[in-house]
Amino acid sequence: MRQVADILETIVAATGRAAAWLFLLLLGLIMLDIVTRAIPGFSYHVWQNMLGNAVSSTRLQELQWHVHTVLFSAVLGYAYLRNAQVRIDLLREGRSKTMKLWIEILGILLFLMPLNAILLGYGFGFVEHSFRTAETSPAVGGVGARFVIKGLLVSGFVLVTLATLAVLLRAVAALVSPRPGLSFEREVFPLSADRADGI
Repeated sequence: MRQVADILETIVAATGRAAAWLFLLLLGLIMLDIVTRAIPGFSYHVWQNMLGNAVSSTRLQELQWHVHTVLFSAVLGYAYLRNAQVRIDLLREGRSKTMKLWIEILGILLFLMPLNAILLGYGFGFVEHSFRTAETSPAVGGVGARFVIKGLLVSGFVLVTLATLAVLLRAVAALVSPRPGLSFEREVFPLSADRADGI
């Protein structure tokens, strides 16, 4: 089980780490949008006269939220693997390692996996409908091919599902064959140890 969890973690972590670089692109798009709005006439003279319809203020703004969506989608599963998500630990805090494992397993089976199934079930139909209808931006000069961004959003749900399966496998393995001396966090969320150690 731990070997399968390792493989799933590697896929999700590699995707999350690579996608984190999109933050720089997002920052650049935001800065470009701010600068072009601050300079009078820049938007018209540059976007329309020099670049035509290839780039517009509207397209630039839509690109910002597209990049933000891809960034968020790609790192959400990675955040779960690093145990960096928000937790309300009223039930878990102060419990034994075994009790924490059961709480994690039940939380995954009763809440997270059904949510993943719903998101994926509706998500694929969401993308298929967008592709079939050739959905584009309702704004003049906006980004077309909406199915691409919707597909990337759904791929984020796939990554969260893979991360969920990895954590579930690790939690079950920790119950079946616990590793002495390892805390709950180190046993179930080994990538969180990197965060704790400053890596």
